[in-house]
Amino acid sequence: MRLVAATSIDLAQAVEAGKFHERLYHYLSEGRLDLPALREQPGNILPLAEYFVGIYSQRLNLPVQLLSDEAQHALQSHSWPGNTRELENVIHFALLVSSGEEILPEHLNLPQSTNPVAEVERLVGQILVDAKEEQLLAVKRLLERIQSKD
Repeated sequence: MRLVAATSIDLAQAVEAGKFHERLYHYLSEGRLDLPALREQPGNILPLAEYFVGIYSQRLNLPVQLLSDEAQHALQSHSWPGNTRELENVIHFALLVSSGEEILPEHLNLPQSTNPVAEVERLVGQILVDAKEEQLLAVKRLLERIQSKD
């Protein structure tokens, strides 16, 4: 018999607190596989999104739609607190509400960031991934200006 289990709870702490059976913990720990959160693996977002588009297009008997560049950007910019399950639900919803050949950002129904610091971090992170030398210099100058205000 094989058993696959997933949890976001630290089971070792739960055992110490008496909230999880120690023997079961040891059985489950033999084949432990730690998967990083989706936000820690941004390179997985678009391939997973495309996979879910294919799966749900087939299940819903819909033509396979493309993710617009703007939708791709929105997907990569989101923090994914709900991890892959949230991504799957977002894509499923987008296929239900879209009617064209492309999935657009408004079909994704993602919350808009209200945290300006998070938005700056996202943009700087994006620049660092795709940056040309002059963009990196501009970011460096901006950081120097910010540092000089302290």
